[in-house]
Amino acid sequence: MQHQTCTSCAIHPKNNNGGFLPPHQLHPTLDVRTLRAASYRSSYIPTPVAYRRKNLIINVYNFNDYWCVLYATLSKQLCKSLRERKDRSRTYKPYLFTLKIEGLSFPLPLHQIERYESMNNITVNVYMVQDDGGVVTPMYLSKRAQDDPYNFLMIVSKDDSTKWHYAWIQDLDRLLKLSEDWRRNLNTLTLNRIAL
Repeated sequence: MQHQTCTSCAIHPKNNNGGFLPPHQLHPTLDVRTLRAASYRSSYIPTPVAYRRKNLIINVYNFNDYWCVLYATLSKQLCKSLRERKDRSRTYKPYLFTLKIEGLSFPLPLHQIERYESMNNITVNVYMVQDDGGVVTPMYLSKRAQDDPYNFLMIVSKDDSTKWHYAWIQDLDRLLKLSEDWRRNLNTLTLNRIAL
């Protein structure tokens, strides 16, 4: 999977038609060939069948970008105020400029989550599941202490382990109970919290 590195100005400038400016208009000296291959692809992976229709996860369908972690963040921040479909990227595009992403690669690798947290002053926990369902396992637990953390589900493609997608977990307890091995996950989560 090809990664895109974005700067904060690459997301929010708009053209006269209300759409986002292409990278070559933002940075005339930028070699667009390196970004163009990724700009028409997506990191989107559907929610595993076992967790659909349970109102546990907001999985935003981003059909032409790698900003799934941004959509997951915004879906938590705006969940109570939005009346539009919460699973569509167009719902969140007007708010993308509110997040700080300078110097980060997309889709966001796990090793950059801590930096993303500190840049946006949030607490993020990441849990992983294969796209065919199965066990939900903790992948990243924040060292920051906040009452209401952002819990993200990292859905990994079983066919291509280099492809992943983030979705916001609305109800972590119910998700872990639905997971095949939820007791083990709960124990792992408890042990990791004690170790912190």
